[in-house]
Amino acid sequence: MLYEEILTASLLLFAVLGFFVALRLHYRFAFGLLKNTEDYETKKHKIKKIESFSFFALNILFVIAFMAVFSLDAYYLYEGYSLEEMVIDLWHKIPQGFWLELLFKLIRVAIMIILMKIVFKFTYKLLKQKEKKLILKQCYKEELVKLFFLRVKNTIKYTFVLGVMYRITHFFSFLEEVSYIFLVALIGFFLFAFGVSIQAYFEMKKRV
Repeated sequence: MLYEEILTASLLLFAVLGFFVALRLHYRFAFGLLKNTEDYETKKHKIKKIESFSFFALNILFVIAFMAVFSLDAYYLYEGYSLEEMVIDLWHKIPQGFWLELLFKLIRVAIMIILMKIVFKFTYKLLKQKEKKLILKQCYKEELVKLFFLRVKNTIKYTFVLGVMYRITHFFSFLEEVSYIFLVALIGFFLFAFGVSIQAYFEMKKRV
């Protein structure tokens, strides 16, 4: 019946809206994690720019997705096709246990993000204490000590973030190829950042 088709079309549009609201909340939480990092204040302006661009891009994607689903709804209603049958057919193609598996994966993702926040705060606190001790000893130049610990913090932060992104994408079979991109980026960044940290360490040691 016509009202059932209109209801189905409305639900599809609400599903798109709900998906993008969830994405916005995810990005809000992700950028909120950065506020706990040591160098947030010094890079606050740059982070705000990235945040603004991310949400702008997300809004553009939402408009495109909303218009695409709206056009699909309008086409099906105009041609007399059944949106309800299409949705039911797609629903039946979903493997048994998919939603339960998805729920467990989302819980694992949430736990990983929470643990990442805790590890960041604990690790940065220890590094800050170690940095202050070396500066107070006056054995090394202060700017070289700060540079070394900045390299170490960046190595830990971005390696951890890339590692979490790899694990999150690896959870979902349809993102398997994307997960390998994150894995390559993780390995490449860690090797580069570790080398830069070692270089900063020897620079600090030789200029006592």
